[in-house]
Amino acid sequence: MSAARLLQRRSFLQESASGIVAGAAATGFARGGFFTAGDDRLRVGLVGCGGRGTGAAIEAAACDRGVVVTAIGDLVPAAVDEAAGVLARRLGDAFDASAERRFAGRDACERVCDAGIDVVILAASAAVRPEHVAVAVSRGLHVYAERPLAVDLPGLAEVAACGRSSAARGLSFVTSLSLRYDPDVAAAIDRVRSLGRRVREIEAVELSGGLVADRCLDAVDAAVSALGGHGDEWSARAITGGFALRTADGRGIRVLLEDSPSRHGRMVARHAGGGVEFITPSARRRATAYGLSAAWAALHESIRHARPINDSQEACRTGALMLSPAFVFAAEHPWRSFPSPLPETA
Repeated sequence: MSAARLLQRRSFLQESASGIVAGAAATGFARGGFFTAGDDRLRVGLVGCGGRGTGAAIEAAACDRGVVVTAIGDLVPAAVDEAAGVLARRLGDAFDASAERRFAGRDACERVCDAGIDVVILAASAAVRPEHVAVAVSRGLHVYAERPLAVDLPGLAEVAACGRSSAARGLSFVTSLSLRYDPDVAAAIDRVRSLGRRVREIEAVELSGGLVADRCLDAVDAAVSALGGHGDEWSARAITGGFALRTADGRGIRVLLEDSPSRHGRMVARHAGGGVEFITPSARRRATAYGLSAAWAALHESIRHARPINDSQEACRTGALMLSPAFVFAAEHPWRSFPSPLPETA
């Protein structure tokens, strides 16, 4: 993993050992034996042993001493071996994937999901995410899915359908769109929503680099939520330093791509009267590391207390918006209107 990616997504894992100890001291699973093996441990399986997947497994264990990683798998055997070494060093007793529960090959996802786990981290290539989501939901597992959820609109439609099936079965489905779980961001979104239609534009700052459909999902997801959800029609265009989206009624989102980590996660709401309200003055560490930890904490709590949470539909609609042809070619066809690629009624 490059240094830039580490800064953007996993920097706090450098202190993971102390984080695990702190998390263990702060929380713990209730006794009662309601997980797969009849005790209080939450067994986590990992599919996709690259940097994102390994980091997500460390995040999961850092949130609660009841979490243990018991199965891992990847297409490539060397990736499994490398991840096992990293997790064994970082997690100690929270890593309990013996050689018999380390799987490599094209069927690694199925074998991890059949290894007696409670929740699975899906972090392999996004090209196979829809297939892996379907496997996990068919096995009755809670899901933590890394973004992006698919590489095309049909794939996102498949994930959305699986997400609805997951909700109907009383399972939790959480994605790595971390801003939505940061309590400060959630409070800010509520404040903007309270202003109603007076808000004409939301400006968000995202770290530049990488695929826009991956790296900017958090910013667009939070901004769309602050505007009140996905509309039926959008238009898009390229702007200096980023891109812009707007709804049929003229309200919009402006995403600026910058290299400044200190501004990552910052959003402002522009009022109809010209005023500006700063709603998330969070630095990169707050907006990424804290949000990711909060996402795992929310998932753990939902399983522990049998109150499922599911953000699959919102995440799929945001992903579809970013993958729509009108957005991709906005620079050539500015402000051409297009229908929501994945309507809320889908």
